[in-house]
Amino acid sequence: MALSDSISAYDDCFELFERAETDGKGARTLLATWSEAHMLRMRMNQARVLERRQSARAFEKTDPRHGKSAFDKWKVTIRESAEKEGYWLYVELWTVNQITVEGLSE
Repeated sequence: MALSDSISAYDDCFELFERAETDGKGARTLLATWSEAHMLRMRMNQARVLERRQSARAFEKTDPRHGKSAFDKWKVTIRESAEKEGYWLYVELWTVNQITVEGLSE
């Protein structure tokens, strides 16, 4: 199934991204099947692709918003629910657990 190229077809996806952003840490939604969760994850990623295209047309190359989505900092993952009742689609901030950071010239 091909995904729509119309950004207006993804209002539900942007609402979920905005809910995660409002929370600050993220958000999740429960879906009945892995297929439904997988399709929503694909739609969420397509929504960002379309927003990047739109911002590339709207902003000059020198503008930091050029070619970017406001939601690029969020990762979208699928996890089976602990009760095996469905699948959670998580929208969380990208984070890396760094033990230490050192400069290479040291």
